[in-house]
Amino acid sequence: MPDTEIITVREPGATAGGEAIRNLLREQHGQLHPVPELFLYNAARCQLMEEIILPVLNRSAVIIADHYVASSWAYQDVAITDPAITPESVTRTASTRPSAKSVCTPPTAGCIQESPYC
Repeated sequence: MPDTEIITVREPGATAGGEAIRNLLREQHGQLHPVPELFLYNAARCQLMEEIILPVLNRSAVIIADHYVASSWAYQDVAITDPAITPESVTRTASTRPSAKSVCTPPTAGCIQESPYC
């Protein structure tokens, strides 16, 4: 893969709309009800898919994202108590799925300050 194009993205973010949503989520941390928070994450993800991920995949490049659908399932599933609304039901319309997933646990000392994704 020496000539393979590799693109990295952060979620939410990577697009103008995604960055605006990211800023809103950070400003309102702990103040939003989990359901609208989930919809905001999915709005940012949809924008990312349309603007960056699908065009990159169409030219056979590789995408590395710090989060994706599974992170919504992990975080919001704990907070949402209405059984009719689940992260899976909100995200099931996304037809593009990762071909590979890796879970990395970075060292915690200095991680937040040093990460370009925070």
